[in-house]
Amino acid sequence: MGLTLSVGLIGCGPQKTSDEDVQVLTINDYDELRAGKRNVVLLVDVRPKRDYEAGYLPGAVNVPLPEIVSNMPQLGSATHLVAYSQGGIEDTGLGRAGAKKLIAFGYKNVYELRGGAAAWEAEGRKLVK
Repeated sequence: MGLTLSVGLIGCGPQKTSDEDVQVLTINDYDELRAGKRNVVLLVDVRPKRDYEAGYLPGAVNVPLPEIVSNMPQLGSATHLVAYSQGGIEDTGLGRAGAKKLIAFGYKNVYELRGGAAAWEAEGRKLVK
């Protein structure tokens, strides 16, 4: 009985993921994904709230990395999730970690935006402040 219970609990939490599970998008790839008529693409800023408030990509929602769980209502009916962080020289891998955590909690069509907010600005695009 104890063995059955412990086996049943194994599947209750997030699944393990690796870097190979994460698809990486460039800014141009992101634009192409958004252009798809059936795609509802949502940017997920996984930085702490104070960093998000300092400047974020248009249309992004803020879900700090520690707060990612399954069935988050703020992700709505998105068919594709694109996680990002600051990127650039100070990149800590937070965007990749966010994408991996979303995948681990069972979300599908999850990507990491290569270069994050820094790449967005480098392309001459504005952040929302």
